[in-house]
Amino acid sequence: MLDAGTLIPAMFLLLVVFLWVFLRSFSAMLGAMLVVLVSSALAVGIGSAFGIPMSSVATSAPLIVLTLAVADSVHILVSYFHESPPVQDMGNMVAIGVAVAFLTSIWFLPAFMMFFSVSPDSVNEGRPHWAHKLSDVVMNNINLSGCLVLLAGGFLAWSATTNELNDMLFEFFSERLEARQEINYVNENMTGVMSLSYAVYSRGEEGITEPEYLKTLDKFKIWLEEQPEIKHVNAFSDVVKQINRMLNYDDPAFYVLPDSKQMASQNLLLYEMSLPFGMSLDNQINFDKSASNLRVQIDSLRSKELIALTDRIDVWLGANAPEGFSAVATGPDYMFSKITFRTISSMLGGLVVAILLISLCLIAALKSWKLGALSLIPNVIPLFMTFGLWAIFVGEIGLISSSVSVIGLGLIIDNTVHFLSKYQRARQVLNYEFKTSIDYAFSRVASAILVTSILLMSGFAILGLSTFKPNMEMGILTSLTIGFALIVTFFLLPAILYWFDSKPILGNADREYNADSGQ
Repeated sequence: MLDAGTLIPAMFLLLVVFLWVFLRSFSAMLGAMLVVLVSSALAVGIGSAFGIPMSSVATSAPLIVLTLAVADSVHILVSYFHESPPVQDMGNMVAIGVAVAFLTSIWFLPAFMMFFSVSPDSVNEGRPHWAHKLSDVVMNNINLSGCLVLLAGGFLAWSATTNELNDMLFEFFSERLEARQEINYVNENMTGVMSLSYAVYSRGEEGITEPEYLKTLDKFKIWLEEQPEIKHVNAFSDVVKQINRMLNYDDPAFYVLPDSKQMASQNLLLYEMSLPFGMSLDNQINFDKSASNLRVQIDSLRSKELIALTDRIDVWLGANAPEGFSAVATGPDYMFSKITFRTISSMLGGLVVAILLISLCLIAALKSWKLGALSLIPNVIPLFMTFGLWAIFVGEIGLISSSVSVIGLGLIIDNTVHFLSKYQRARQVLNYEFKTSIDYAFSRVASAILVTSILLMSGFAILGLSTFKPNMEMGILTSLTIGFALIVTFFLLPAILYWFDSKPILGNADREYNADSGQ
């Protein structure tokens, strides 16, 4: 909520300023921002209409939509100016938003710009001189630049494998927030805020009064208290001992478990009947007395450490619990840890499938198996580089930071598609030789790619100031991904094309490209 009122508006304000500066047109900036706002609003609105809840993860959908909406708008506006005047929750919401962004940028934005007259001296021709100079630098050092980016990408890809899948729920909040300071105080001076709950089952109805069940439960509690990560354990066996002592004049010698089921049942019944209204044992035992609740207060553990603890507990139960005695872990902290690992694993699997499907789409769109297959390299290397650098400075990937791969992938592919489409047009339609085709691609898309990248890098970098860790990590990682995507598009992609696609095309006569005339 704090970010929605401060950092996200600041991010939008920065986008407005940069769009105005780079496009040098108030009308173009206004049109682009309308595309962004309409796309994001309809993504949330239509998603909400279909019953998609606005969870903490789903709230990042408008930012993901913003990424591609800005990219769509900038590419269309750059083309307009140099050809003018003639030219499951989060996933579903993003799909809607991206579709809306495409439709509004194709249909609404050009029509909106037709209401404004653009004077010749305010027109950005889209063929900046620096793009040709950059093309010359890349072509003159193509092997060196390509190898350097590949080596850096390979090293950072290896580094990325050292990241640990980890998270801690209360660390989502910055130390600057009062709530986090209170949590730290409880962790340092009391029993802590993290806990585990175990539903401990017996053989059946009234089974919790069986001597064997109570002895095993007590043994389980004692073992748990010996574990270094555990601060306190509250078990039903303690209640039974206390009842037995109270019924024997508080004699400490009777702080033991009854020897028979009948004695345990009678003591429990007498105790329950004597309790005042609202003070029953319903929070510790179920209705038919077939299971009890065991609560464990634990140290501040990360997801990986908590899962390791529960695995160790399961091993002990398997080795020491009699038949019919079972315990199932639950609780918010345990569920969050399991969700973290499950979500990250499924997201990584989905990312692989998404990249493969996108490559197949590129093969169909470009009508080239070679270019579609080659697109895999520049599409994945920026992600490896981002998480590799993250591994060096942080070393942990959490639930929210893993979603950056989805956000960044959109812009990475956007850069690749635009560069490859212009390169292919120069090679196959205009019959240019390789070097001229690369220069043609730079002249047509370099400006749009650079503007989009600077806009989004700056915008997401603002989120890096957030006091909410998921927003902070998303901002920093997305900004890094966009920066690496820019480097890979400008310095590695031309080298890959040179290594695998620079041979003359049969039947095509080489033509020279005049950068000044655009012919």
